[in-house]
Amino acid sequence: LDINMPQMDGWKFLEEYEKLAKKNNSNIIMLSSSINPQDEKKADANLYVHKFMNKPLNDQKLQTLFASLNINHSSTITDIKSNQKTG
Repeated sequence: LDINMPQMDGWKFLEEYEKLAKKNNSNIIMLSSSINPQDEKKADANLYVHKFMNKPLNDQKLQTLFASLNINHSSTITDIKSNQKTG
């Protein structure tokens, strides 16, 4: 989820999501180019945001993210790179 989206920014999206979502174990990842430390604090305080990450994204950041989500990151990164080449 990006903070700066054209129709609805990430914060507004989270407000709407909170209205609709049941209190579950959502794993929303915020990925932003924002350098405002308040954005990261606001994301950390949100029940549905699992992680706030700054752009650009790289393999190390992806591996850390996947590990925090208990995802097999080696095969996932390979799959993402393969899809980028063919897609």
